[in-house]
Amino acid sequence: MKVLTGKVLVLFVFTLLIGCNKPQTSKTSSNGFTVWDIIEKTEAIAPQGLKGEFVLSIKNSGKQSGRIYLNTQEDYRDRRNITVTLEPSFQQAFKAKHDIDIRSHFEGQKLLVRGEAKRMKVWFFSQGKRTEKYYFQTHIVVKKLDQISIL
Repeated sequence: MKVLTGKVLVLFVFTLLIGCNKPQTSKTSSNGFTVWDIIEKTEAIAPQGLKGEFVLSIKNSGKQSGRIYLNTQEDYRDRRNITVTLEPSFQQAFKAKHDIDIRSHFEGQKLLVRGEAKRMKVWFFSQGKRTEKYYFQTHIVVKKLDQISIL
């Protein structure tokens, strides 16, 4: 019985250690940051931003007010989401160089994005007027073609 108890204890400790280990499947940027690292760091240094090269897997996109938004989560309001904002200047340069839809080109892709990740306040609107409610998102604004590439 003592041998079985020792084996069970060893198995328990081994399982506990594995369960506490940080997952190694997180995508990291060339500077070693995971998506969650980027979010945490931008919160810590807000309102300043975090400059660098970031590896992001794009799961969804949207368009509003002339900007295209590439999101790392299906739901752009997800706390774990980082949004890549494609400004009109980027869109015009992209369309001049490529004859393809921007959103479908980047959705489902793993990207290298060069720029500044910043925590942004996003306000809720009701009947066309801004309310007092808001939430935060992490954005990287892309204005030039050389800021983004598919890996």
